Amino acid sequence: KGYVLTTDAGGMSSWTNPEAFGKWQQNPNGTDIYFTAGSVGIGTIDTYGYALAVAGKIITEEVMIKHPDNWYDNVLQDEYKLRDLKELERFINQHGHLPDIPSEKQVKESGISLGEMEGLLLKKIEELTLYTLQQQKMIEKQQKQIEALLKQAENNNR
Repeated sequence: KGYVLTTDAGGMSSWTNPEAFGKWQQNPNGTDIYFTAGSVGIGTIDTYGYALAVAGKIITEEVMIKHPDNWYDNVLQDEYKLRDLKELERFINQHGHLPDIPSEKQVKESGISLGEMEGLLLKKIEELTLYTLQQQKMIEKQQKQIEALLKQAENNNR
């Protein structure tokens, strides 16, 4: 069997035989790693039913979300109904946040799922892209109208 890298509250690390402390439970003040019932807690004993819980900040090279439930590929499809900008403005004025995005209160109470939030942010980026394309078409149409009016004014001044 292998050894487990453990650290104490002072940051001193050592390789420890996991059998020396049973199911990795150690140090009741919450500064060590705990392994119980298939869950790992770092700095906390309560894993809230998750496989891994960390009390404190985490730094990592990468996070992979496998099989996200909510991915919004439908936004760029023809049948997607993009909200009218006036309707969007009313929603924002009434609720103080974008549609489909949780409010600050909801996030403070329940937290957020990174996978779900990543999907929602992609949805909003795609919606913004559609709004930008609509505006570009309008700008091009208005530019043609301006050019026609300038040409008409030039002909009238001759």
